[in-house]
Amino acid sequence: MHRNIRLLYIFNFLTDFKLWAAVAVLIFSRESGSYLGGMAVFSVMTLSSALFEIPTGLISDHFGRKAGIISGAASALTGSLFFALDNGYASLLVGAAFFGLSASIYSGNNDAFLYDFLKSRGEQKEYAHYLGRVSSMFQLALAISAVAGGILASVSYSLVMWLSVIPQLGCFIIAFFFEDTAVDTRRKDPLLQLRAAFREFRRNPVLRKISSASVIGHSFGEAGYQFQAAFFATLWPVWAIGIAKTLANLGAAVSFHYSGRITRRFGRLKSVIFTRLAGRGLHAAALLLAGPVSPLLIASTSLMFGVQTVGENSLQQDEFSPRQRATMGSIVSLAGSAVFALASLLLGWLGDLLGIINAYLLLQAVLLIPAWMLYRVYRGRSSAAEDKAEKIRR
Repeated sequence: MHRNIRLLYIFNFLTDFKLWAAVAVLIFSRESGSYLGGMAVFSVMTLSSALFEIPTGLISDHFGRKAGIISGAASALTGSLFFALDNGYASLLVGAAFFGLSASIYSGNNDAFLYDFLKSRGEQKEYAHYLGRVSSMFQLALAISAVAGGILASVSYSLVMWLSVIPQLGCFIIAFFFEDTAVDTRRKDPLLQLRAAFREFRRNPVLRKISSASVIGHSFGEAGYQFQAAFFATLWPVWAIGIAKTLANLGAAVSFHYSGRITRRFGRLKSVIFTRLAGRGLHAAALLLAGPVSPLLIASTSLMFGVQTVGENSLQQDEFSPRQRATMGSIVSLAGSAVFALASLLLGWLGDLLGIINAYLLLQAVLLIPAWMLYRVYRGRSSAAEDKAEKIRR
């Protein structure tokens, strides 16, 4: 296994080893005094990400992927320090802004780094396989940190924040050891790159549909994931919330690990559509039959998350232009960040207004939209294949 792949395993694990992640909404809401204020921290995180998405994608396409990894790790480390300082709500907002900057750098850069590296070795067809494997490290880290964070949070929120600084420091050090991939720098003008990237979206209706489904699914789904702890806290003690999160992350790690094999076996579009629909059904059942088993039922949906994420990502990478790969990925992430910021505020407001369960149920209805959009892509491709077969018969 090449050193870049080995380092990605370690780097991805440390990136998401955040002890505060499982109980973040509780920590943020306690500091702000409401669910709306707590979810606003996530909104700041994603608005910051949205603000820097395009510039960071352009920089990655011009200066190289390794520079992006280093700067992203530096931003995450700074965000961790502001979270740990515990200087009130303002400190959380500043830390969230730095985490958003880090996310904007990673979003288009790191996937492009993996794809370009594999392409340089003639192995780009294995992208889904390797993306699933290295992405499983995110979930494994979240699984371990969730149970530890849940237990530590019952002792001290401050301790949770300070211990979370250490993994980000590790990421910053490891970032310097990656072997950079060659990038095409013939397009010197960033505005030309940006126009070319938008032109590709305008010309390619399949890319627009897949990307739109991804934006809606990711933004509202992530808002719901961050809000889960509020629902779990009505059913389980705080120290046990980390257990549900751990089970969810372990399930997601397994899903990512086998996602390449599953998408090859059943097809990427079919796999993504099925996992999205099944996930909504299980969430609805857990909410309508709210009880001690509900957190476990919701955690089980993570077994579909890796397949869904890798399937959508690989479909997008196939449609992206090689010269603007990171820029186009950043455009999609920009849209996702902007929608997530609104979705977080909306979900927090609905939670205060209608109650946690009703707000969460409304969210499940919204999350049916991406499945419908992808079904349209599937039907379009099926019709095209039938027309082609008919012409061959003639």
